[in-house]
Amino acid sequence: METSKLSALLTASAFWDQGVRALESTSREQVNRMKNQKHHLASSGVMQPPGTPGVCRTLYLVNPDPAVHQSVARLLPRNRYSLVLFASAESLLASVSEQDAGVLLLDMELEGMSGLELQAELRKRTITLKVIVLSGEGSVQRSVQAIKAGAVDFLETPCSRHQLLDSLELAFQLVDAEQEERLHREILEQRYRQLTPREREVMHHVVRGVPNRRLAAHLGVSERTVELHRARVMAKMEASSLPALVHIAYRCSNCRPEEVANTHASGPVRGLPRHRCHPEPLRVRR
Repeated sequence: METSKLSALLTASAFWDQGVRALESTSREQVNRMKNQKHHLASSGVMQPPGTPGVCRTLYLVNPDPAVHQSVARLLPRNRYSLVLFASAESLLASVSEQDAGVLLLDMELEGMSGLELQAELRKRTITLKVIVLSGEGSVQRSVQAIKAGAVDFLETPCSRHQLLDSLELAFQLVDAEQEERLHREILEQRYRQLTPREREVMHHVVRGVPNRRLAAHLGVSERTVELHRARVMAKMEASSLPALVHIAYRCSNCRPEEVANTHASGPVRGLPRHRCHPEPLRVRR
């Protein structure tokens, strides 16, 4: 009995690893094509891709003291960061949205809404600015709380230019990684939108492990028709194998098998467990 369980576990693990490799080979090619398009636009002066050396990156600073604004501006290299200044948390919230990307230098000693309250409000609004906490003497405890709330680093003021730039480099690396992940997801969702309603229904059943014969009986069509729909799904989603398609389904926010089990027209297939594939989202190996 234990041997059979171990065998099943190893088989499932191999299936998952196969899907990771397959999805990497397809998604990364598409990402690279999109990046090349962006770099072409950059060379023509239309836009600049994130993370390009010499390109200004957006840096937000929330601090009520103009002297702090000036000291931070003096520490930054010219033409590399676009510094946007705010005197209060409320003024920042009135100006940014979930589409904005960048790094936030946040003073914990703010009048009105505190730094911790601002972090909570940013999370509530799904604004994903990377936070670096600026803390003076006596506010280390609050800085620790800010780190627990999601800040990527904290600097005790006054700090050196080297410390500030190192912290900014770390934060913007996270920004770039997040933008690349968002680009991956947009590619998958764009492919998913190309599917017809019937192809989406077939995909939802296939990634949950429904065999073609049972799915054909459930949909009231021939097995050959299911095979044709399945082939079109694989082609449109650019999935080289069933494991890759499973990973795509969990990567694409519009297609989560566990969320659509009872939402499509024909309902769930009788006798099939609700979860037949890995419950965690895909983590692409670097």
